[in-house]
Amino acid sequence: QLRRDYVANISHELRTPLTGIRGMVEPLIDGVFDTEAEKQDCYQIIYKETIRLEKLIREMLDMSRLQDGRMTIETEEMEVNFILDEAAARVRKTAAEAGVDLQVQAREKLICQGNEDRILQVLTIFLDNALSFTPAGGSITIFGRREENRVVLGVRDTGCGIQPKDLPYIWERFYKVDKSRMRTTGTGLGLAIAKLIVERMHGKIGVNSEPGKGSEFWLALETGE
Repeated sequence: QLRRDYVANISHELRTPLTGIRGMVEPLIDGVFDTEAEKQDCYQIIYKETIRLEKLIREMLDMSRLQDGRMTIETEEMEVNFILDEAAARVRKTAAEAGVDLQVQAREKLICQGNEDRILQVLTIFLDNALSFTPAGGSITIFGRREENRVVLGVRDTGCGIQPKDLPYIWERFYKVDKSRMRTTGTGLGLAIAKLIVERMHGKIGVNSEPGKGSEFWLALETGE
């Protein structure tokens, strides 16, 4: 049943961008669009759907490698403050265009046992989620703090929050909450990948959320001390 559900979900997710691409290519071939502006609009849609398709395939491959152990994650003692700034830099333009205030909050030098690329990947997944559910005028904070023998990194937003009924399922493959509240369309794989990555680094992952008040996604890694 799991296998059938997985194939059905993949088929659905692949069909959506492919339908969008085909819907633009056919009128271009038939010469339906007369002006250059109309053609440019079509090219933009094709480009965006192609990016969406590439992201889905990349995430599916990551999921497969993580689940069967082909993706090894080597960890080392490292300072992570600069990773928070790098994560912010990746989405700063998108946040500005969405009218969302973006901040980085880390009061002390943070050192933990982890992998730079993978921590950045997880934070980017958290940020993509936050941007999808935070309306214009809201704020997103990338934070880092020390709690006893671990370092906690994460993303806090002032978005719509997550309903209690959805919380147990958000880490599952292809699970999506109410699409009507999303600014962008996700694949439903991001949080499942984030969970596998953090577990491979021997860390913990979690979320604190209240409907109407926002969410805080976090990962916790050992300090190595």
